[in-house]
Amino acid sequence: MHKKLLPCAMLSVAMAFYFYEFLLRVAPGAIFNDLMVEFQIDATNLGLLSSFYFISYAVLQLPVGVWTDQIGPRRLLTLAIVLCSVSTMLFARTDSFALACMARLFIGAGSAFAFISAMKIVTLWFPPKRFGRLAGWTLMFGTLGAVFGESPLAIALQWAEWRDILFWIGAAGLVLAALAWGIVRDENTALQQIKAANDSPPPVSVLTCLRQVCKRKENWVIALYALMTTAPTDAFGGMWGIPYLVHVHGIDEASAATAASMSFIGLAVGSPAIGYCSDAMRSRKRPMLIAALIATIALCALIYAPTLTAVQAGALFFVFGLFGVYVMCFVAARDINAAQYVGTMVGFVNMAAMIGSTLMMYFVGVVLDWVHTDTGAAQLAYTAQDYHIGLSIFPIAYASCAFLLVPLMKESYPSDESAEA
Repeated sequence: MHKKLLPCAMLSVAMAFYFYEFLLRVAPGAIFNDLMVEFQIDATNLGLLSSFYFISYAVLQLPVGVWTDQIGPRRLLTLAIVLCSVSTMLFARTDSFALACMARLFIGAGSAFAFISAMKIVTLWFPPKRFGRLAGWTLMFGTLGAVFGESPLAIALQWAEWRDILFWIGAAGLVLAALAWGIVRDENTALQQIKAANDSPPPVSVLTCLRQVCKRKENWVIALYALMTTAPTDAFGGMWGIPYLVHVHGIDEASAATAASMSFIGLAVGSPAIGYCSDAMRSRKRPMLIAALIATIALCALIYAPTLTAVQAGALFFVFGLFGVYVMCFVAARDINAAQYVGTMVGFVNMAAMIGSTLMMYFVGVVLDWVHTDTGAAQLAYTAQDYHIGLSIFPIAYASCAFLLVPLMKESYPSDESAEA
């Protein structure tokens, strides 16, 4: 392959995997009814099943960053795709709830390599000035995977069984793994020579990086902001939004999936847009405050409106996703941390975000079963009041960001002097 095309080809493979893992992340939301019926589970266990993905994803964020630095992306990316692929096929064929949970755990473990591998390829093969732009495009591509994991998957369920669909989605991952092995390279010799000529400082130990990150209060505030803003997108847009629209507003599953997927389209649009807004305002705090407030209002309208059509729900989900962007957490982290600690900080923020998704995914199911009083009814007969109580955690999370976390942040937008340096 031509040397000029190789970096783009490698990044395309990594972005395709990020798309793929995002699709697998949200797939249970589109097949929630089938899962509850076939595994004979309630909302608590449905939330538990979905959250297993986020448990392994969160735990592996910091180790994956270290392994990718030490080993390189080629072997790790290939093995991660194979793990996701095989685990998805296992999930599609098992009748055991325990095995299904294990499969979701392994899917999350493989998915933990997707974004970090893509950023490693960008670091190795592209100029530093293009990092932010390419990171934004990678995030956009991933969110499109979430869109395909909801509406198109729900439509496909009208023509085929969910087990067959997921099995072939899993099998398609093996093709992607073969492409990763054949295209991705670990080292850029030219870049290594440049770094050697510039006498780059020796690498800092992992423990030193962790200590430096954890001792700064601002890093914990940013991580909490990421936790509070990522979790509603994953848990509501990716899981509970579909059954909520079906049960409370009587929207069919395909239309509900389309409406919920608009949160990820909004996220795809908002991720790069908020960066431009931040530069125009010359502030990190103000766009994070405004976004949290508008997302809170959109979530309240979604959850507490007495009636919603599919179009109205889709519009509100889009607004929620548009202003639910958490990419500013990574930008703010880059502003306040020294260059040698940024990788650790990104893993730290990502880990917090996935912990939030894990907890909220499960919490909503627990609350739904706790407040649901009609024990003689079918397992799916949750009322509007049940959902209003169970889903209230989402606007509370965003309101907490606006009124508690943002005031604790220090403005980190670079001054003209630091920008020029």
